[in-house]
Amino acid sequence: MPEFIEIAQHKDISVWIPKGLPYSFFNSPYPAHREGGAIDVYFPSEALFPCERGKVIEVKYFRSPKLRKDASSREPMILIDLGSVLMKVLHVEPAVNPGEHVFLGDPLGDIIVSGYLYKWSDPHAHFELRPRDDPYRSRGTIPLSPTFSTPVRGSLNFMFRVVEIKESYVLAKPIGGEPSLGAIGNTSFCVDGGIPHYGYYGIIGKGNFPIPGEVSGGIVLTDDLKIYANNMRIRGIGTLLGTELVKIIPISTTDEFFKGETLNITFRCE
Repeated sequence: MPEFIEIAQHKDISVWIPKGLPYSFFNSPYPAHREGGAIDVYFPSEALFPCERGKVIEVKYFRSPKLRKDASSREPMILIDLGSVLMKVLHVEPAVNPGEHVFLGDPLGDIIVSGYLYKWSDPHAHFELRPRDDPYRSRGTIPLSPTFSTPVRGSLNFMFRVVEIKESYVLAKPIGGEPSLGAIGNTSFCVDGGIPHYGYYGIIGKGNFPIPGEVSGGIVLTDDLKIYANNMRIRGIGTLLGTELVKIIPISTTDEFFKGETLNITFRCE
């Protein structure tokens, strides 16, 4: 069994994931993420139950949009009773059945390519806490409080180097070993989101934040923000927690990028 770390809490409920996996609270247009009540975990294949214990109470499928050609045409949903609240699991082909008890680290099923994912989105499991009398809606989630075992420290660095080119995005890492956007400044906070293409991103922690946007609590709205890579306008940047890599998402294709290229990332409110 892998080593697990705690990443979020709600009252007496803790959410745990295997150490070293990327995850995100805000890198999604889905309403539950904007409300601060959902986590996407990027398992390599099989999703694992992230809480101490629970009981599967429902498994169902519903029709979904198909935003990419390799996506499934139906969306699976698993509802798990955690006691005071329910957990809704999406993007996972169920390997569990109603009535089964599950414990931390138990397999829930394989990750699918959901029809809700954009072409630049990697497959992941979606975990969301729901009120017992309102399990299905996309809004009205129960907010989670992110937890970290140690402070994140470092300095902001807008210089990145391309390490891998995918069909719909480029992976880049900060130059010189400096922390990425997921770890900014000596103020112990992280940036989490799709900037600016999802219209907002989350700030986890405290400090004076240097990237433009209209701050509303821990959420920054980015309607007027534009991002450039070497003076070329891009669709945006995707950041995740637990990894130094960022996604550089072009407006059209990745043909303009090459492996090893240095990228000067510029944020502008115009």
